[in-house]
Amino acid sequence: MREEGENINVPISIVTDKDIKPNDEGVFEPEEESDRDKTRIENLIKLQKDLETSDIRLYLAKEWTLEWCLFKSEVFSELFKTAVSNVHTGTEEFKKNTDDEFKNSFQSKFIQKLAKRGSSPLNKVAIANEFALLLEGSSEITNEQLEKDIYLKYLIEAIKHVCEYDN
Repeated sequence: MREEGENINVPISIVTDKDIKPNDEGVFEPEEESDRDKTRIENLIKLQKDLETSDIRLYLAKEWTLEWCLFKSEVFSELFKTAVSNVHTGTEEFKKNTDDEFKNSFQSKFIQKLAKRGSSPLNKVAIANEFALLLEGSSEITNEQLEKDIYLKYLIEAIKHVCEYDN
């Protein structure tokens, strides 16, 4: 934004995490949020409103982080879990069981690694690269599916906003 208050007429999307962690079962309990967490979210919501008169929009993850939203996504969950499994080959909880299904312990281990608890955090860069490669080879995902996914909504809206450029 310019000091003189003029808009530059180029749509900009800011995408950010909420960074409020769930409990070990993956449940978000508002009553357990710290004052710091509540203040951060209030400030982000205020900033969202303040930016409404500009070409800049702020888009907040539905829950916690981008990685968590991909993990929870109706459209991308299995593909994302495969990417995590392919990168973290030594993590037993990320392997599939004999029924070719991901183990029930996947989520709790994922939360632990994403929250950086323990000695080996999630390798986000390698997972993003692997996920992109898997996504590139996947053709069965439709725009309609993406539009309906509540965990991807903020990303879809952010992309749509920056595509509105009208010179």
